[in-house]
Amino acid sequence: MPLAKLEPPAPGTFRPKAPADNGELVQLVAVAARAACARPDALPDISGALARACAHLPAPEALTANECLRLWEAFTRALTRLPAAHWQMAGKALLDDLESIGQRLEIMPLVGWDRLPQALDAGLAQNEDTPTPTAITADTAARRLAKKNKKRGRPSDDPLSQARETQERLTALGADELARLLAEAVHGGRLDRGEASLLSRWCRAGVPVAKEDHAVVEALAKVAALVR
Repeated sequence: MPLAKLEPPAPGTFRPKAPADNGELVQLVAVAARAACARPDALPDISGALARACAHLPAPEALTANECLRLWEAFTRALTRLPAAHWQMAGKALLDDLESIGQRLEIMPLVGWDRLPQALDAGLAQNEDTPTPTAITADTAARRLAKKNKKRGRPSDDPLSQARETQERLTALGADELARLLAEAVHGGRLDRGEASLLSRWCRAGVPVAKEDHAVVEALAKVAALVR
């Protein structure tokens, strides 16, 4: 019997669990910032919850946590000089810094600021009938791609031609759509996190894939079915 639908947590709620890896850790700090901006009076509680979630992580996550928490401290200091209405500017700057960490660690790219959840309660069970956000977004992206791309002829058997076609379709996606589609590919086992990060950076750069870019060609082949 399906579970009863649960009310989403109120904006500013932040009850995290310890992150399982660097990707979850960077995401957790980004969500903490979004939650703080949604409810400024909850900032002390959010800071405490974030510190507790990161307190006993093993290496290498502990090293990443130290770096992320230094950014968080700089973020909270900036908030003391800004009215609450302008906190989102500091939040977006923090998101850029976290994205830089993510690129260096080759983890999943973060979604845009406006797509980050404003609350997190790790104790809430998910309804069995409720699709995950990544599944919803991947489905949305597929529908939008169907509208954007006219039906083409039979694809070439040349791997490089297929890779370039897939890259073109990925690049046509918005940044948030691309990030969520890649996240769906990781969760579905099509890509590992390094491959997803590689494709994200490649599509942002807009550099056409070449024959010698073996890792990119291989990664594009793994996601080709998602954008046809």
